[in-house]
Amino acid sequence: LPRAPATPPVPRHPLTRGRTEAARVTLSLAPGQAHHVALEEAVGNTVPVQITEKEQYADGSLKRATLCFISEDVPSMGYKTFYLNPEAEVSNDKQVNHGKLENKFYKLEFADGGLQSIYDKELDEELIDPSKFKGGEVFTMRSIGNGAGEFAEVQQPDMEGFDKTSNYQVHWDLKHSGPVYTSWKMRQAINHAVVEQEVILYHELKRIDFKINILNWEGILFREFRFAMPLKMQ
Repeated sequence: LPRAPATPPVPRHPLTRGRTEAARVTLSLAPGQAHHVALEEAVGNTVPVQITEKEQYADGSLKRATLCFISEDVPSMGYKTFYLNPEAEVSNDKQVNHGKLENKFYKLEFADGGLQSIYDKELDEELIDPSKFKGGEVFTMRSIGNGAGEFAEVQQPDMEGFDKTSNYQVHWDLKHSGPVYTSWKMRQAINHAVVEQEVILYHELKRIDFKINILNWEGILFREFRFAMPLKMQ
């Protein structure tokens, strides 16, 4: 297969143990070089790849593309090389059910403010208790802080101005769907800011990512924002 660019994606790993990780790389391509892309390992095995962001030339070919793929078994203190095949067409379609996500590891159920359920198929267990907070829910409290040298005493927040995303009717939208992962995203205003959250479920990696942004901050002093993961356990 033709391989490009000359410098292929090379995830590096500085730790003293092997690692399997979701990797992202942004490539710049020449006009007409590729309309679709695929990745393969040095030994020739095809690696599922998903384009998460892209910019195109006038002819529809890729100008810049951010690829996501699972980099398996990267050796400790080492690296692993992948090669781009610009001629292969890869479908980013993945069937999803509205309000629910499922793979071989988890079943997720969305609700106002976060996840109503994270069911672990391997353990055959529900992982969260959503009675007070949803899984991944963001909430805000007042936190005045300790600026006069009382660093031996950790200041505790209080409930002044408390608010949380499950106080509102939240709308979740499908953001990405492909062979590597599926993600849903919501955006909700709470006291003094807007919470934007994306929940990412990988298909071949037992892991769930929560990406959170606090936007449109009003500049109110003494506020903190927390992320809840109410585990169903003693």
